[in-house]
Amino acid sequence: MGLSREDIEKRFYKKTATLFEDITFIEKEKDAIENSAKLYKSRLKEVFEFVSKPYELKNSSNSIMYHLFLTSNNKTAEKIGSDIVKKYNN
Repeated sequence: MGLSREDIEKRFYKKTATLFEDITFIEKEKDAIENSAKLYKSRLKEVFEFVSKPYELKNSSNSIMYHLFLTSNNKTAEKIGSDIVKKYNN
């Protein structure tokens, strides 16, 4: 997504200090997956005028693996894509 390692760490992880100076816990943020979809959508909007809501592809344990976006410079195409996503995301 064109982010440096530091940017990725700031956006998607939180660091927790411990009593020991050289030990830090790193945990993934609770909403890291949703934030990645928002970031990706904003990047797509830099290129395309219209970006649909994401279709969430999930694995067998119901975890989101991918976000699929329809992008276009045509408003009608974006509406059709968002309608399809709305139908299948539920």
